[in-house]
Amino acid sequence: MRDSILEELVAIVGEENATDDPFILDAYSRDQSFVPPRQPNYVVRPGKVEEVQEIVRLANSHIMPVIPYSSGTNFHGGAVPTNGGILVSLQRMNNIVYIDERNWNALIEPGVNYLQLQGELEKLNLRVVAPLSSPPSASILADYMERNPVITAADLMFGNELLNTYDIVMPSGELFTIG
Repeated sequence: MRDSILEELVAIVGEENATDDPFILDAYSRDQSFVPPRQPNYVVRPGKVEEVQEIVRLANSHIMPVIPYSSGTNFHGGAVPTNGGILVSLQRMNNIVYIDERNWNALIEPGVNYLQLQGELEKLNLRVVAPLSSPPSASILADYMERNPVITAADLMFGNELLNTYDIVMPSGELFTIG
């Protein structure tokens, strides 16, 4: 018998994208850091921003933490739950909305990784600016937000400001655009 929170999550993202299966919870309980593994209560995989907003609102109504999870390749422990909660895997949100060849920028969703973007950029004879330590499967946005140094930048302090505009889902579930 499922609990009511899982039922509500299934209603938001679909049966195949919400779970409390212990095996899956264990798989999402760690990243590449030395932070000890800790399991969330649920794992959900939204496919669009509106679903993320609904998940955040649901979590607030149950006073439950929300843990964003991009690719699990980071070294900071940021995706390891502290006190259970709803782990929101952003891997399904992996669309490259557009690539601006002239101005050398792209609009991507949080699940886009270096390998995926580089494949599209190669068709235009361009390449992605990637931190030296990041694997091809790493989320680009998570890497840039964690400020992993990009050694090809002209200035290691200010040259890493590679995010121009981004949408943030606020704790209330409202969307806020920066940039």
